[in-house]
Amino acid sequence: MGPILALTATLAAPLRPHIVYLLADDFGWADADWHHPEGSTDPLATPHMSDLISQGIELGQHYSFKFCSPTRSSIQSGRNPIHVNVQNYQPVVWNWREPNKDPDAGFAGMARNMTGMGNVMKNAGYSTVMTGKWDVGMATPDHTPKARGYDSSLFYFHHDNDYWSSRVRVDDRVQKCPGQDAQLVDLWGDEAPASSLNNSYDLCEPKGGAAYPNAPNGSCVYEDELFVEHVLKAIQGHKEEAGPLFVFWAAHSVHAPLQVPKEFLDMYEDKVADNRRARYLAMVRWLDSALQRVTDALKAKSMWEDTLLVFTSDNGGPVYGNGGHDGQRGHSHHRLHDRDDRDKDVDGQATQI
Repeated sequence: MGPILALTATLAAPLRPHIVYLLADDFGWADADWHHPEGSTDPLATPHMSDLISQGIELGQHYSFKFCSPTRSSIQSGRNPIHVNVQNYQPVVWNWREPNKDPDAGFAGMARNMTGMGNVMKNAGYSTVMTGKWDVGMATPDHTPKARGYDSSLFYFHHDNDYWSSRVRVDDRVQKCPGQDAQLVDLWGDEAPASSLNNSYDLCEPKGGAAYPNAPNGSCVYEDELFVEHVLKAIQGHKEEAGPLFVFWAAHSVHAPLQVPKEFLDMYEDKVADNRRARYLAMVRWLDSALQRVTDALKAKSMWEDTLLVFTSDNGGPVYGNGGHDGQRGHSHHRLHDRDDRDKDVDGQATQI
């Protein structure tokens, strides 16, 4: 896979750069502005990414698996999905009938005895940070980002959750804690619930399929905002003596549910006829703006000239309206040949490695 090759080459270099690895979720080939087909009526949504690609390298023959968890298990283990995980099970799935038959791999996600990318980077002298969507297993303490080598992490375990309440969606099976009526809150810091960060369910979970809550401005924090703030804090607080910085930033965006702050939806709602497509583009624009904040932080910290930025997607994007792939095979969950979904991988660096 493109990103793994980029990282391997980096470790062999005399000067180890900082690495920011941004993995988008369900971001389609044609959702990047520079891939819009001739005559496209889609409004632009990736101005900052477009600027980065003009300075970097695009790996146009990068391919990824068709589902979330196998791709992420592959990235974290450095193995082809067939050798680590090809089932997109919810992370609560395990071999409960024969729990002693396979204590290492009898759970959803990556086997307990496999070395993680965070472990490799940490052993190479990097300070390691993970934030966003994990989806590489959660059955035991060995399945957490911390056990996989990340010094600091803020994340959720499942395929997705609500962007405003952080609760697992009913679509992803009913999962409730004993004595609780509502779905599980899936937001974690290192090895414990990040209880101080999640929003109020009653106030902040959107009602009736809305994109954002009907709550006073500023009273509810978008979950992906928590993740980008975790990245920014890692950059701003990084000390040179701690070694180079490795950040694995697995954004929730642009995976369902189609939820986004109002100011971003306002950019597209009157320009795109299909409301799902309008929401999706608004989420892409939010991600683009978040990436700009991260690159600005790297520059402000004088780290940009020594940073390798890797951007890719875990699988193909959904086809809402006229979006998604433009001639590539369709939504990764809708076609038989999804393993050939064309992805994008952008390596941007200000200096040569």
